[in-house]
Amino acid sequence: FQLDLSCHISYYAQDIFWFGVLGAIGGVLGSLFNMLVINWTKLRIRFVNPKGYRRVLEAAAIVIVTTIVVTFVPYNYGCTLPTQLTVHTTSVYNRTYYDNRDICMTATIWAKLSGNSCPECYNHTKDDWTVNFAHDNEDWQDGVAEFLESQNIRRGGCPKGQYNEMATLFYVSGHTGVSNLFKQGAYEYLHAGTIIGFGVLYFILAGVTAGMSIASGLVVPMLTIGGCLGRVWGIFINEYVKSRNHEHGADPGTWAMLGAAAFWSGSGRVTVTIAVIMLEITGKFRFLPAIMVTVIVAKWMGDWLTHGLYHELLHVKHIPFLADAVPKKMWF
Repeated sequence: FQLDLSCHISYYAQDIFWFGVLGAIGGVLGSLFNMLVINWTKLRIRFVNPKGYRRVLEAAAIVIVTTIVVTFVPYNYGCTLPTQLTVHTTSVYNRTYYDNRDICMTATIWAKLSGNSCPECYNHTKDDWTVNFAHDNEDWQDGVAEFLESQNIRRGGCPKGQYNEMATLFYVSGHTGVSNLFKQGAYEYLHAGTIIGFGVLYFILAGVTAGMSIASGLVVPMLTIGGCLGRVWGIFINEYVKSRNHEHGADPGTWAMLGAAAFWSGSGRVTVTIAVIMLEITGKFRFLPAIMVTVIVAKWMGDWLTHGLYHELLHVKHIPFLADAVPKKMWF
């Protein structure tokens, strides 16, 4: 999930408050996710695990339901028409962003579509420089379709030159889905409504799937759900805070990364590990304060509501556990 943040304003001092709010929301949603997983695990232990064939039936039922959701939800979703190209250039990096406002595009494809050289990037915002194209141009549609596919942005049954936002999240692997949520420079290629709908469905499916008789992990689902949370929060900040105060827009991809850290910490309560992993993803030490604020607030909020997921699963499955402090009943 490596991110390249070289041509983007990272964050401002006043954003620290919003990082804390994002962390609090991540703590609440992480606790809700824990409650879903724990309660479903208790039902599974009581009704499913005693009989071997029931485990098979449960796994088959979850696979069928998941397949139906992943197949038909994007199929019935609308198409998005790319309308603009935005170019960012620095002395070191030469790149173009494309979509309703922007997505990373190589200079080669830019030249193929526009026939122009890349202009200079002045302030690294989504309004730097924009070019509109005629959508009935076949060469343009071919170039856009080729570019979208190279960026793991799926057509999902849409006409050439358009893409399906829901398919971009559902019709990819878990790793690619997280990368799409973390995508930098793409301010509006995924709209808030799409992300919320996908996030709710994914939240439920991930909570029900965790712990069934087929091996499945929780790291990528936590990153995905948290990425949805953070990206929606970034869009909210742009629309209702940044734009009204005439400030530079926040990159939703950066907020998606912080949202993933918040949700992961709010659910698993693994603070230092999460901070190190997210720092590895960004590769920029200037993000350490933002990551630490988000992770710590998420843990505080989560601890106030529930136990951590892994801690609670030990109790539910009656696994011996040595606590870090002596229980009061053992005091002399």
